[in-house]
Amino acid sequence: MASGQGDWNMNKDFFNFTRGRFVSREEAQMAMRRIEFDMNALCSVAAKAVGAHRCINVNKCPDGLYNKFFVLTMNDGREVIAKVPNPNAGIRAWTTASEAATMVFARETLNTPAPKIYAWNCSANENPVGAEYIIMEKMSGVPLARVRQRMELTDKLKIIFQIHKLQQSWLSYPFEQIGSLYFREFMPKTSRGSIKADVQGPMSVSERYVVRRILEDHVIIPLSIVTGSNWRILLGKLPLEYYNAAADRESLAVQRSSRFPTQLTMICGPRLYQPTSWIKEAAITDFKKVLGMLLPTDAAISTPYLWHNDLHAENIFVDEIEPTIVTGIIDWQSARIAPLFEHTLIPGILDYDGPEIENLEQPELPPNYAELSQEEQAEQVKMQFNRALVVAYRRLVKGKSSEIHSAVEHQSTSEYTMLHISRRIFSIGEAHLRALLVDLKEDWATLPAVRAFKGQPPAYPLEYSSAEVEEIELDAEAADIGIQIMNDLRDFLADKWPDQAAVRHEDYGETRSLLRNEKQMLIRKLELNEQEKREFERLWPFDD
Repeated sequence: MASGQGDWNMNKDFFNFTRGRFVSREEAQMAMRRIEFDMNALCSVAAKAVGAHRCINVNKCPDGLYNKFFVLTMNDGREVIAKVPNPNAGIRAWTTASEAATMVFARETLNTPAPKIYAWNCSANENPVGAEYIIMEKMSGVPLARVRQRMELTDKLKIIFQIHKLQQSWLSYPFEQIGSLYFREFMPKTSRGSIKADVQGPMSVSERYVVRRILEDHVIIPLSIVTGSNWRILLGKLPLEYYNAAADRESLAVQRSSRFPTQLTMICGPRLYQPTSWIKEAAITDFKKVLGMLLPTDAAISTPYLWHNDLHAENIFVDEIEPTIVTGIIDWQSARIAPLFEHTLIPGILDYDGPEIENLEQPELPPNYAELSQEEQAEQVKMQFNRALVVAYRRLVKGKSSEIHSAVEHQSTSEYTMLHISRRIFSIGEAHLRALLVDLKEDWATLPAVRAFKGQPPAYPLEYSSAEVEEIELDAEAADIGIQIMNDLRDFLADKWPDQAAVRHEDYGETRSLLRNEKQMLIRKLELNEQEKREFERLWPFDD
């Protein structure tokens, strides 16, 4: 979507979400992705930042769900990227401030090819643009997604080796605190004097950056709750403090909200699982009683690191002529400093979606491969191809990055699953968390933290009656059924499925019609009475 010279503000598409439509709460979804600002001023800021006379062309990139991106062309032919966050992108000012500091730190200290920043401002009310913005380098090359389908296995392995090399550079810089990274100058003047040098390293680094509030909440907790309360910020020197703060945050959100987020992971309703504040609070309360014994005892995987957790093929740029060379990593908005075991360690470009990998042996086609249909054979080849890439990565880290290997191994444990779910209870997961807490009794004595406890090991602290255990198990089973129904719905709609509720303009009508029909079929299948039908309609996550 391009616009030539003139009054850039005349193009209203610049300020709205135009990539598609939403089939769930469309009006609200559009509103949280609409932002008014002065595009003429943004172009002037960008031109001044790179030493050009003026901007001669603006091209809007396809909308992201949280930000708007524009390619700005200067009079001398240079191109830069302008990023403007939507209202739903995160906590005002802090999100942009952290992203800017993180990109500079990654580029200058971690030797990672993040885009160079030419200008940024997080004070929307105090700059001529009227919005927060980052003016940054347009990365050379093309997104890996554009070329990877034609790449051979050996070429994809070369990409994996380079990503692992970047991860090793991230491992070279451990932090002492959990949080998000900021420039020291961003912090309010009243608090600067009390800030310790909590970013370790050369004086030039430790004096420039600080670690403060972690920015992971906007995609889970409503911004009105996050920004309008005095809940403990997620910052601490120990994982125990971090998870306690997260549990407090989830509890506060449950208490202060009149409704839970629209559920797009499972279907809820009568005869299925129905979330309640009581169940969510019970899950959080019981989780906090066992939290100390769920944490890993291995300091190597508990150490905080700054990490890019979204290494999918759109965020990795490669050379267009020689696509085995990584030229850039973009989208640092969600990067945070957290314990190694909490990060997404297996890169998103390894899109394996098959059975759990129990060993690192070379994958093989199934014995009955010759008997499969042509379509099934193609599916098996694709799955084993992707499995081979994951196995190669796992072998690589096992041999060269023992911390990552140990952290990946830990992520397959029930302890990690409980820790992971606990940070999302306001949204989803309380039924499964409670079931895992019940099952924990059998494995309590084998937990690393219990075995390593000095003195008399603590006893399993939770007590459930037989009736409570039965109710918890039924809730977990009902939640599993709801998840399966949603998965079946996703498979049925195929390329018409509304990923994160968004669909292409041309698919909007058909997708809504298919979803309406499926809803009516489910109502008949569940044999709901009139009252139950009304409740099912209320909880149905898609618009009619």
